[in-house]
Amino acid sequence: MVLFFLTLILWCFVLIFLRPYPSDLHAKIPTIWESYKEIQATFWLGILLSSIFLLSSDGSFKQINEIWWRVFGVNNLNSETHFWIVQAFTHNFIHLNLIHLLSNLALLGMMSLYERKVKRKRFLTIFLLSGIFSSISVWFMSESAISAGASAGLFGLAAAYILDQEKMNIKEYAMAIGFIFFIYFMLSFQSDQNQLNSYKTDELGHILGLTFGILYCIIFPKEKYNEENKSIGITTNN
Repeated sequence: MVLFFLTLILWCFVLIFLRPYPSDLHAKIPTIWESYKEIQATFWLGILLSSIFLLSSDGSFKQINEIWWRVFGVNNLNSETHFWIVQAFTHNFIHLNLIHLLSNLALLGMMSLYERKVKRKRFLTIFLLSGIFSSISVWFMSESAISAGASAGLFGLAAAYILDQEKMNIKEYAMAIGFIFFIYFMLSFQSDQNQLNSYKTDELGHILGLTFGILYCIIFPKEKYNEENKSIGITTNN
């Protein structure tokens, strides 16, 4: 329980007090409340992930109970596959252990910059759909596997953060997509021995998450998204 509260305190401190300053020196520096309103989805998603881990670890906040892992992680186990439709959603919210959770919270914190750009609706849509799309990775694994964690959805957000620029042409899209995969493969380059408590990273799931984030931004580009918001009276400060 102590680890849980320390994690929440650190999460709140990082997101609320370490807010970015405007590039214009004459612009008003946002207050803590104004900054919080721009990252509500990120803030509460971090609280939700932490709370679910506390519950699924039976209060230890160290290691998930295996029953949670098997029931809510997306998998290709014969006894659990009939839950696949539900697991495609739930696997985005559970984590193997504290290190797994903290690494995803760190990436989620960085992605708060993306929510500041596009607001919570687009942010949450890409996170959830990228995670759901990534769940099909288990069907391409030859051995029994369980996959879970928020990382695929977060990689989808990372791809969107790079691609969500207004009026990009084909060449710019191609260069940005190449850059996204170059950075990903550089970061994921590791030896076969570098595993998390003997659990392998679902590289295909991560790639599928990235791919969905890319496709979403191509099919629903940012300028189209802004025009649709204006048509229904929603304003942004992009």
